[in-house]
Amino acid sequence: MSGVDRRFKVFVLMAGDLSDEVDKKSKNFEPYRQKVGAARMDAFMNDHAWLDAGKYVSKSAPATLFLQYANGEPFLDEQMEKGYCEIASEPKKCRIYKAQHALSPEATRDRIAFLAEQLSFASPAPSAVSQIPALAQPPWPKE
Repeated sequence: MSGVDRRFKVFVLMAGDLSDEVDKKSKNFEPYRQKVGAARMDAFMNDHAWLDAGKYVSKSAPATLFLQYANGEPFLDEQMEKGYCEIASEPKKCRIYKAQHALSPEATRDRIAFLAEQLSFASPAPSAVSQIPALAQPPWPKE
């Protein structure tokens, strides 16, 4: 949405896969591609190229982006997360947290502070922010 709808001023993107091109360069991609079948994987990616969020997030300007990632992701690594940050258009802010996929209370505080600054509203009291429940951590499949 950030790459096609110009009505938005700001986006916070949390812990998501953003680019097939970045994914293809990751250490886990080639073994997975071989497991699925190279021809099958390549055909799927070609047929569904329009779904690649990287084609859109790179065109988010003039909206400001804040990308939040976790270092405890089971399917992403720091190299991929940094790659996603690189392809996102400017202006942007990117942060990798010591957390699992659902991020952390620190990420929640940063997200609220970023939105307050970007959208010119008063930040809620720290006591109110600290009462926001943690996001649910998805049950990841076992390898």
